[in-house]
Amino acid sequence: MERSVAWKAGWEGLWATHHALLWVLILGGLVLLYMGESPAYVYGLLLQGSLGGVAQISATLSASTPYLLCGLALAFGFRAGLLNIGAEGQMFAGAILAALWGRSLVWSGSFVWLLLIAALAGALWAMIPALLKVRFGIHEVICTIMLNYIIFAAGAWLVRQPQIRVDPTIPRTADIALAAQLSPLSVGGLRLDVGLLLGGVLAWGLWRFLRDARLGYEVRVVGLQPEAARHSGIPIGRRLILAFVISGALAGLAGGLYVASPQHPYFEPDFSPGWGFWGIALALLARNHPLAVVPAALLFGILETGASVLDTTRGIPREMIQLLQVTLILFLSTRFFQGKAGGSDV
Repeated sequence: MERSVAWKAGWEGLWATHHALLWVLILGGLVLLYMGESPAYVYGLLLQGSLGGVAQISATLSASTPYLLCGLALAFGFRAGLLNIGAEGQMFAGAILAALWGRSLVWSGSFVWLLLIAALAGALWAMIPALLKVRFGIHEVICTIMLNYIIFAAGAWLVRQPQIRVDPTIPRTADIALAAQLSPLSVGGLRLDVGLLLGGVLAWGLWRFLRDARLGYEVRVVGLQPEAARHSGIPIGRRLILAFVISGALAGLAGGLYVASPQHPYFEPDFSPGWGFWGIALALLARNHPLAVVPAALLFGILETGASVLDTTRGIPREMIQLLQVTLILFLSTRFFQGKAGGSDV
């Protein structure tokens, strides 16, 4: 019975998402007509630039990786009732520590340690607002926003240090060791981002954890009914800390995967276009369901890769695509598009 209800809610949520996406495309088409562009041609060019060939698909998969991990981080935190607005800062913490330690990881397979270090950095940075919330009742939104600014400033200060930056004129750290860099897998000419595959495995693992594990069930109860969890003897504080740590580790892993890439094996203060903040939108789009974050991240990867093509070939600003993304999230947050599936069932 519970499974049938979950399936029904999932299909209703999927219908609501497609319905909202259709309306977004219609509104976007009207804006394009006002700009003197053909909506069919522009949308076709967007798909051609993101899915039109092996190279385009490879770029789209690579662009989807940070969206996926940040989306999972936020979705998991939201399932515990946590408004973790600090995924961007936790990702920065992972990237910074990975860049600093990555220069000394010279043995074979050391990229595993690099990713573990990045995840640990994100988890430790997330531990700060977790403890402040549990011990002193300080709201996590305030803590995580302030901690974002602290880690941003720390990263900007770090790349100005002579012993760390690669060149006095370039505000970034030196490259990590080659052994710590993570090359993509090649299958028939298609480059598969290892981070995306890892994110898919983590999405499945989080889904099973929330659905089948006792700890996962307790995390869900804390997020849905804190008073019921308290009366049931569930240690709310510990479960909140656990959710915060897992959420931060996922965001830190996103930063570590960025640094581990051979295309940019270093940390620079402006490496992220706001992946941690877009993770909030992804979690909302996926209705906090870990498995639904995967197609949502791929959608954002398609839009990002296609936006660069539209910008260079047609002069259509990237902000146009961001407008579509924001409008989609705005629609999904309204009651009309939520339908009967107002939440996600794991």
